[in-house]
Amino acid sequence: DRDVENSNFAALCRAGMAPTYWGRFLNGRLEGWLEFPFRALQTKEMRWVQRQLPSQMARLHGDFNIPDYLLKTTPDNGSRSNGNDDQQRKKENNIALWDQLHTWMSNVKAAIKKQQQEMEQNNNNTNDDASIYAKMSKEISGGIETVTLTIPQELEHVKTIVSQDAAISFCHNDLLAANIMYNEETHDMQLIDFEYGGINYVAFDIANHWNEYAGGTDDGIPNYNDVPTLAERQEFIDSYNQSSIYNVTLQEVESFVLVNHLYWGIWAANQAFTEGCDEFDYVLYASNRFRQYFIDKQQQQQQKEQ
Repeated sequence: DRDVENSNFAALCRAGMAPTYWGRFLNGRLEGWLEFPFRALQTKEMRWVQRQLPSQMARLHGDFNIPDYLLKTTPDNGSRSNGNDDQQRKKENNIALWDQLHTWMSNVKAAIKKQQQEMEQNNNNTNDDASIYAKMSKEISGGIETVTLTIPQELEHVKTIVSQDAAISFCHNDLLAANIMYNEETHDMQLIDFEYGGINYVAFDIANHWNEYAGGTDDGIPNYNDVPTLAERQEFIDSYNQSSIYNVTLQEVESFVLVNHLYWGIWAANQAFTEGCDEFDYVLYASNRFRQYFIDKQQQQQQKEQ
């Protein structure tokens, strides 16, 4: 929703958390320009801001007052509650994460079903659209059944392992290298591109950032050897908690690492059908995110058994 995105950006600008907002036009807006030597980080440079970013995220999560238009009214169940309880309920009821995941998943399953029917009608002769179906069948481990059966089951699974008390606030939700502007002379930094910003679990925001160390948004091939080490992850959590009104644990964030793999994997599968794979190989990216999900899931289960 471009209107909501523009309103979010304006509010973030007024709070001193986003670049200058000059105004909007039709389906866009005018933003202030960050002068050189500010530049976007490259993925390999993510560790440059490893010590600074926790406090930046804590400031976004804790100091930014969520605009009222993002907090839809909560049904009155007749119970008495204080203002903090009401605010918490509103935040919980306005998390878009799970609804978004289920919407993308439904879209993917519907697109697959449609292409299956088209292939049957054409005696399995594929056209350009149906080639996405063939590409998924070939490139995703387990084929189409992984996408239509296994991933939906895993989506239900991760909902059972995330903390029921996980902190909720306004989150960036897309803190990859390109969305972190860095000044090498002053070492100042500025978060940009709040397109995916919204009410979410703060642990998801942190988990997403960690996964972005692997890259893959340019070629579809993340390198998960580059994600923060256990010691680096714990240091990040400790630094975040020192600056934040919230308190998160390593275990809590790592459960959202799994959610994050499914989030971007399902997103990529949906994009493959809506945008095609000519400019970016969404199927390859989805395949790699799903693969890493099962790797991380197994590792986390093994750690719990030790």
